[in-house]
Amino acid sequence: MDKNSQIKLNPISRFQRVLKTIFTQQSGSKWTVASFIIGLVLLAPALTVLFNLFAPSGDVWAHLLATVLPTYILNTLLLMVLVGFLSALAGVSTAWLTVTMDFPGRQFFAWALILPLATPAYIVAYVYTDLLEYAGPVQTALRTATGWGYQDYYFPPIRSLGGAALMLSLVLYPYIYLLARASFQRQSVALIEAARTLRASPWKVFWRVAMPTARPAIAGGMALVLMETIADFGVVDFFGVQTLTTGVFRTWFSLGDPQAAGQIAAWLFIFAVALVLLEQQSRRGKVANATSRDSAIAPSKTSFTKGVGAALFCSLPILFGFVLPTGILIELTMTTGDPLLGRSFFDFVSNSLVVASLAAVLACVVAIILAYAARLHPTKFNQTLIRLATLGYALPGAMLAIG
Repeated sequence: MDKNSQIKLNPISRFQRVLKTIFTQQSGSKWTVASFIIGLVLLAPALTVLFNLFAPSGDVWAHLLATVLPTYILNTLLLMVLVGFLSALAGVSTAWLTVTMDFPGRQFFAWALILPLATPAYIVAYVYTDLLEYAGPVQTALRTATGWGYQDYYFPPIRSLGGAALMLSLVLYPYIYLLARASFQRQSVALIEAARTLRASPWKVFWRVAMPTARPAIAGGMALVLMETIADFGVVDFFGVQTLTTGVFRTWFSLGDPQAAGQIAAWLFIFAVALVLLEQQSRRGKVANATSRDSAIAPSKTSFTKGVGAALFCSLPILFGFVLPTGILIELTMTTGDPLLGRSFFDFVSNSLVVASLAAVLACVVAIILAYAARLHPTKFNQTLIRLATLGYALPGAMLAIG
């Protein structure tokens, strides 16, 4: 085959060449083949959902496009912006404080700030709705103390777009916290000392030195947060917020049109692709950390007032994202009981543990294979395959099952 004919290879021939390369590599071929097969298995449901965009559109899709679909897209975008901002604010700030400041309880907060990640967002939403709604204890105590009536005061509605963003942020910020803290810990102290030598204020050191260096890690955490956000159903459905995810289920079950529901889910897939591309773009030309042979950042001594302030600030996400919801649930269990607290309850617990354990083991095995294959053969194809394999994370589980 001459040079000109090679250039004119059609897409199918190029794909065949890629497959031949994958299955004939000698060094680490087993890992590469395994990662390729796993990637295809993980991609298949998501691609099935994406192909719904090219299916013939029916009357239901035309109705959705003319009425509620723009609202679904707008609310999803607004929710992503709010959750991303609040999660980054909580995650990055607490990560920086626990790495650079020596304050009372720093070691405790370093791991306790992860706890809200173990709390389901919809459970937190249920708890805060009971706590903050009109008949809840907070507003009841307010009316009792002031003598106000229903129309005498304004209380921000918890069941709203802003409330949903707050609930999701309370439990998702640890994604950003974990990656940002790891990046801050690996940064060289020489960079910080150089900035301080130039009389940079603590804020400038953080914003101009630490943040640019940690930006790739923060972007990775942000991508996880936003994928969780667009795939969430429990919080937005309970709060009555119309998003793409609620639209999928309403179209599927209420209108009885799985194809139109799949077309909405395809928009979720597009959002996920956009997130991956933006995250990849944010890493381009950046470094994840500035490690060298210099020592890492050591926490600096602070005044008593600043130390107490840092401890109080770090305690807020833990208090509102874990301690308060968990405490209220325990209090309700102890005072009102639970009719399911018997054999059925223990069946629920055992089933949850089995499913969680199997899913965790399987996820670890898959992740190790993909990561090791990418390490052996760091080609663009392998890197792209791994990134595409994560796109299903942003789709509702039910839609992936259908796919």
